[in-house]
Amino acid sequence: MKNTAPFHAWYVNKIFRRTAWVLFMIVLGVWFVNGVLRKHNDFLLHFKVGIGFIQGKPYLTPDRPPTLHHYPPGRLLLNAPLGALSVLTGEADEALEIDHTSGPISYRITRGLCWALSVGLLLLSLRMWSRMAGTVGREGATMDKPIAYAAGAFAVGLTLPWITRDLDDAGLHLILVAMLTAAAWWTMKRRSVLAGFMLAMAATWKLTPVLFLPLMLYKRRWREAAWMAAFIVALNVAAPMVGLGWTKTIAAHRIFGAEIRKDIQAPRGHPTANGIDPARHQNRCLKLAICRYLQTYRPDGAPGSELFVPHPDDVVKGEPTPPDARPHWAFVQFLDLPDGAVNLIAAGLTALLGLTLAIRFRRKWARRTAPADLPPEWAAAMMVMAIVSPYCWGQHLVLCIPAALLIMRDTLTRPQPLWRKIALGAAAVFVLAPQKELLGKTLWTVAHSYKPQTLAVLLLLVLVLSIPRHTDAAADWHSVPGTER
Repeated sequence: MKNTAPFHAWYVNKIFRRTAWVLFMIVLGVWFVNGVLRKHNDFLLHFKVGIGFIQGKPYLTPDRPPTLHHYPPGRLLLNAPLGALSVLTGEADEALEIDHTSGPISYRITRGLCWALSVGLLLLSLRMWSRMAGTVGREGATMDKPIAYAAGAFAVGLTLPWITRDLDDAGLHLILVAMLTAAAWWTMKRRSVLAGFMLAMAATWKLTPVLFLPLMLYKRRWREAAWMAAFIVALNVAAPMVGLGWTKTIAAHRIFGAEIRKDIQAPRGHPTANGIDPARHQNRCLKLAICRYLQTYRPDGAPGSELFVPHPDDVVKGEPTPPDARPHWAFVQFLDLPDGAVNLIAAGLTALLGLTLAIRFRRKWARRTAPADLPPEWAAAMMVMAIVSPYCWGQHLVLCIPAALLIMRDTLTRPQPLWRKIALGAAAVFVLAPQKELLGKTLWTVAHSYKPQTLAVLLLLVLVLSIPRHTDAAADWHSVPGTER
């Protein structure tokens, strides 16, 4: 069966490829200025903590924020290379004082290097996912290189708002995508040590990938799970001792443990509370999306009032929202259920999602079935990992890139049912339409209050897990050198 895409289709010719590259380079040029020369964002926090680790101070003191106590000691070690150049050039003290200033040249060079690394890892990750998906398209259709390239271009276009947001942070979450991509690659190749190491690196870089440990156990990949657990201990206990010594490493773990206990034990006066930061509509996490449609927010100072969006005529810039303020004309509220009921419904819906995935993931990643099952299931796990976290900002959703690529490959290589076309179109609108540059800050906030991008992730989750399996993928994958055992 030949490819379902005609050879004269506009997305398989050279003009499309060249145009896509030109547009991509223009975007990179603009966001190089933003991500390297203008902004700070979370990169600055990890940069400062990296300097602190090199100086033997695993967590910065409260009088010199940020402390980043909610990151394990292993992440502080991984942050150390970010501060190495400033320490070597003698600019560490100046760098630690960066606030709204541009900072020393060593800081900007470090941002540039990290930014360039993240772009390179993005392209490498796309290539690796394309290889894992196989050179054979769904239902036996030949996956020509122009179509594989077009799928990658469309995937980048769909997720571009999240990619550019992460490039503002010098691409820290694109690095996480690369770690999880490498883990998937080595898992498919049945290289358990390397797969476990990359999973441990991801779980150390950011806590939520630790969810891959129960996934590996559920899929009966015992070796990968064991190596992941072992490397997590090594990266967070043994490795930091090299730079900090026993006493400071133990002290760092006590600080980290105390922060985690504080977060867990923090009073939850409202379903939107997380124990750390006030709720914001820009948070795309699943629980906040559920709360948005089940509760009503009021400007009375009670828990959840920070999510009320007032009418522009009823507020004065820089002053608190008055308790009698009217809601913004576009800020429609729905149900007004009690806090306890909302918590139960949110927990129930999250559990239902987990049960549905458990049923869908019930088949073992065996030698013959893994090439067909692992890519979509791994990509789905990455998306779920993002939205079940209490914090899911735009940059975190770059974890959707692998799923977007798999969906685009499927879309371009077989006829699509109407429901898939509608779902993909809706997901694209939900991701691309609510942009601050188009709507302005207030309308942008209102738009995100309806959680369109969370809904987009759920649509992508359905789409990636409903891609038909194809038996040729296993034979095609095992023909790649180095995949045999």
